[in-house]
Amino acid sequence: MEPSKISPRRFQDLCLCTLFLAFLLASPIALAIRREDVQVILAENRRARDFPPMPESALAWGVWPRDFEAWHDDHFGLRTALVRTHNWLKLRVLHTSPSPRIVIGPTNWIFAAGVDLEPWRGAVPFTQLELEAWRKCLEGRRRELEKRGIEYCFVLAPNKPAVYPEFLPAQIRKGGPSRTDQLIEYLAQHSSFRLIDLRAALLEEKRNDVGDDYTYFPLGTHWTDRGAGAGMRAIVAELAKTHPTLASVDDSIDGQIQIDASGDSWGERLYLPSMLRQTVRLVTLHDAKTRGLSITKTESERRVVVDQEDSSLPRALVLHDSFGEPLQVLLGRHFSHSLFLWKPDIDLQLVEQEKPAVVLHIFNDRVLATLQPMAFSTAIDTLALEQFQASRELALVFDAASNSPPIKAYRESSVTLSGVGSKPELVCRQETQAGGFLLPAFQLRDGVHAIVRIEFESPIATKSSFLFQTSAERSFHRKRQVRYDVSAGLNTLYVEILEQDLAGPLLFRPGTEPGMFKLHALEVRLVSN
Repeated sequence: MEPSKISPRRFQDLCLCTLFLAFLLASPIALAIRREDVQVILAENRRARDFPPMPESALAWGVWPRDFEAWHDDHFGLRTALVRTHNWLKLRVLHTSPSPRIVIGPTNWIFAAGVDLEPWRGAVPFTQLELEAWRKCLEGRRRELEKRGIEYCFVLAPNKPAVYPEFLPAQIRKGGPSRTDQLIEYLAQHSSFRLIDLRAALLEEKRNDVGDDYTYFPLGTHWTDRGAGAGMRAIVAELAKTHPTLASVDDSIDGQIQIDASGDSWGERLYLPSMLRQTVRLVTLHDAKTRGLSITKTESERRVVVDQEDSSLPRALVLHDSFGEPLQVLLGRHFSHSLFLWKPDIDLQLVEQEKPAVVLHIFNDRVLATLQPMAFSTAIDTLALEQFQASRELALVFDAASNSPPIKAYRESSVTLSGVGSKPELVCRQETQAGGFLLPAFQLRDGVHAIVRIEFESPIATKSSFLFQTSAERSFHRKRQVRYDVSAGLNTLYVEILEQDLAGPLLFRPGTEPGMFKLHALEVRLVSN
């Protein structure tokens, strides 16, 4: 009797099942015997998710599967190899971006998408109220610092598309004025405040590009050392008009040195460092060896102090984003003492402590789309107070004795009535940073905006925030908020909300830490735009 033969069809099915089974088992086997994939996720500038603890309640069981899935997404075996292959295929074969966060030009130049690109294209123009909010913000900061004899400068570093639009994909082009263009024009027409726009300086420096020596990193979103140097010289030239000694520092360049580094590059984040490579150079300054600088860094606070023994030079406080980081030594050379902080808010207590002659805000121009402009953080915004007192149009009056109209707890918070006699109060307990309190909604009409007067007690010095929704953005987001410094004890804030397309209640977060806050009074008045 002849042995039975396996048909070609059955053999193909067997091979297919074997390959499918091998594919299913490859990931858990790789996870069991190899651990480097978990560590490589640091290339994405974040920590791998920890394994979620086993739930102890029915409510916790409801969210545990989601937390487990997040952990599994970061820890499955062969993750790095699969992500690398996916990104390579997207770039090399399909010639498209492997991430929604970036745009790839025809020569593999990388640009950040979203808030780095759309404001430059004119796709998300300012409204008149937003422009007015920025004017009040900048003038308010200047006014408060001038009272202390301090000069205030707001510096905008251009985004990469503003300097190298020719390397963008052909379908991406400007459709109108950028937010930077709009703000500069609005200030020219309605204010004496003049920000420092670095676009001309960077475009001029671009003329010095030779070969692969560029003013911005081809594979990243930031300026190179040479580009930062051009920005520094433009800032110094502007400041020297009021502080002439700044110009006495020698900024002449001896040359550049090539270093073994990746620079600002998406290569690591895409797990393709060998494929995406660029040349990195550092500028060498003529007086680098003779100018004695003392540099102190505190990484955890993103704090850098630059000192030198030259009393003829002024002191500076520099608040910045990632574009300010390469300026720390370059710009610090022009001051006897300079403190660089990677943060957007001006801390008046720090200003009093540092006693600078100049306070600089140095930001990439994406800040015009990502940062909510706020009046200087003082106990009372005097202009808002004056407008509030002059208005007789009430939109809301709150009764703390009966919590009417009701203020409601939001997320991990609670609201209870308290107080007797002439000083009733509402006790608002905020359990976590995500908690808060929904203030009663009120109605606006055309041509006016709201000013909220709120009186409350805080157990600590902290920051309070008011977040709002619009009909187009039905969620609370940090981009739509107004923030204030508050002190321990009684505080009265006059909160100007310039947005006219308000939808629903305001979210009041009295502090950045858990605590018990006592609300005494709340009133909303409408003022003309």
